[in-house]
Amino acid sequence: MQQYLRSRGWKLVDDSTAGRGFVSYAHAGVTVDVPQRPDFADYARRMRELVGLVAEIESRGPAQLIDDLSPS
Repeated sequence: MQQYLRSRGWKLVDDSTAGRGFVSYAHAGVTVDVPQRPDFADYARRMRELVGLVAEIESRGPAQLIDDLSPS
């Protein structure tokens, strides 16, 4: 997800939160938190929320974004 965000112009805002399980990226006045710890119980839920939010910001469907995230 981080690589995808960077490729779309998002900038790392704060990586000091990585120890707490997330880092923040910003673009066009919007900031999102990217989960870093798959071992956290809410990781999957937070990733779903993030994919939905980024897809909404980019005016596309979540499935399209997931396709872009999936290895070819």
